Amino acid sequence: MTSDTNGIRAIAGAGELLAEHIARFRDYADRYLQDAGVADHRPVSLKIEHSLRVLENASAIIQAPSLLDAAGTPPGGGRAGLSFPTLIRLAALYHDVGRFEQYRRYATFHDKKSENHARLGVKVLRQSGLLAGLPDDVRSFIQAVVILHNRRFVPDGVAPDVRFATCVVRDADKVDIMRVMVEHFIAPDPADPVVTLHVAEHPTKYTESLYEAIMADKSGDYMAMRWTNDFKLLILGWVFQLNFRASLDMVRERRLAQQLLENLPDISPMRALGEKVRAALEPGAPAGGEKSA
Repeated sequence: MTSDTNGIRAIAGAGELLAEHIARFRDYADRYLQDAGVADHRPVSLKIEHSLRVLENASAIIQAPSLLDAAGTPPGGGRAGLSFPTLIRLAALYHDVGRFEQYRRYATFHDKKSENHARLGVKVLRQSGLLAGLPDDVRSFIQAVVILHNRRFVPDGVAPDVRFATCVVRDADKVDIMRVMVEHFIAPDPADPVVTLHVAEHPTKYTESLYEAIMADKSGDYMAMRWTNDFKLLILGWVFQLNFRASLDMVRERRLAQQLLENLPDISPMRALGEKVRAALEPGAPAGGEKSA
C-alpha cells in the first residue's frame, strides 16, 4: 500500500518515538479498515494515506526554512524534552485522527453535515491512548494543533510555538488535499462525493462570489461551494494563503495547481486566475500567508 511507503520515508531520520507513533496510528486506523459496519473502506484508506503524506509534507517544510516564508522564524527549543520538529511531526501525523470515527458514524467527511472532525480528533486522542506515555505539555501541544488545523483562520492569542506548528500542519494538509482532489477530478470516473463533499457535478458552472473572494486573496468559504468547479477554485485559492515557500514549491513541482487549472472551463475569468496562480508559484515569490479577511 502506498501509505506504507510514505510512512517509511517520513520516519527516515526522525527517531524511534515517531516510528512508534506511526505504528500506533496505523494500528488505530486499521481497525476501521476491518470494521464490518463501514460500508466502503476506500475513504478510510484514503485518510490513512493522507495522514502519512501530511507528515511527510510537514517534515519537508520544517527542513527547508526560507526568507520567503510568511510564518516568520521557527521558535527555538521544544517542550518537555522533545524537539520542536518532533512536536510538529506528531501533530501532523494525528491531525486528521478524528476522520475515521467521523466516517464510521456519518459516512461523510463534511463537518457541517456531521461533526467537526478536529474536535472529534481531540476526543479520540484523549480517550484512545494514542498519546499515552507523552508528557502532559506535549499532549496539550498536539491537541492544540489538531483543534486549530481546520479553523478557517488561526485565532489571535495562540502561543507562538503552537501557531507556527499549526501553520506548518495547515500547509502540509492543504498541499496533500490538492493532490487528492487532482486525482479525483482528473480521473475518468466521476469523483467520489464523499471526497468532494457532495458538491454538484457540472462542467462550466461556478459561484461568482467565491471566485471574486479568491481573486481578492481572501480565504474561500466551504459553505459557498455548490459545484465541483467551486471546490477547484477554493483549493486554488490556498496558493495565496500558504505560509511557507517550501509549500509553494511542492505545489509547483508536483503540478498540482496546474492540473486543477487545466480542469477548469477555458473562459476568461479562469485564465485570469491561472495567471495569478502561476505568478504566486514563481520560485522567487514570497509566501503570502494566511489572511483573516
